Amino acid sequence: MIKLVASSCFLTVNVMIAQEVGLDAAVVLGELASTQVYWEEHGEVDENGMFYETAEQIEKKTTLTPYKQAKAIKALEDRGLVKTKMKGVPAKKYFFVDGEELGRLLESKFPKNLKTSIQKTLKQDSKKLEGNNKRENKKREIRKDKRDIVLNSSLSQPVIEKVIDYLEYRKEMGKPFKSARGLQTLVNTIEKQEQMQGATAVIECINKSMSSGWQGLFWDKQDTGKDRYAQQIDDVDTWGRYAEQNING
Repeated sequence: MIKLVASSCFLTVNVMIAQEVGLDAAVVLGELASTQVYWEEHGEVDENGMFYETAEQIEKKTTLTPYKQAKAIKALEDRGLVKTKMKGVPAKKYFFVDGEELGRLLESKFPKNLKTSIQKTLKQDSKKLEGNNKRENKKREIRKDKRDIVLNSSLSQPVIEKVIDYLEYRKEMGKPFKSARGLQTLVNTIEKQEQMQGATAVIECINKSMSSGWQGLFWDKQDTGKDRYAQQIDDVDTWGRYAEQNING
């Protein structure tokens, strides 16, 4: 049912949805539905079926400003079509489009002679979801294992947070780490780099990759001219900023 309002290379506006929640909200719903379908098909939603998308990304795809987005999302939440949650450090907004509530709304708007067809579609979607539960649970276990690889590593806490940001960045690029082995290799490399260059250099390398739009991490592009003592001072500053942000946050 979500796919009925999903968009791809154009803005999708369902007239019945627009009549119910307004034009801007219908546009945002189409974008969120499209994104949710994409991440569901790639097995990259979280344990609650939620996904992360920034206001900048939504504005780029819909032309709606953050202010208009906020009003539209509030209208969708009030109608029960979308659920949101802030989580992570720093906090990021996650979304979930409620397919069942969307189906009920669309069903109520269709003429009586078309309701039977909609009901059949809802039942088919329900059976498909039930049949995919085991497969989705397995995918979620794999995603949890991947996160545990980072959290259980010997990396310092500021670097762990930055690596998690990098994994989100890769997912947004459509290039997530598909295997735990590949992620473990990455973490092992970052551990060695942190031991050799320090936390600050590792964080700078990850930041440079993300700001440059690179898929990988290029350690040879780092400035390693600092002596070990200077690098240790930088690492203390990094830890201090991290602790201050978490205490004040």
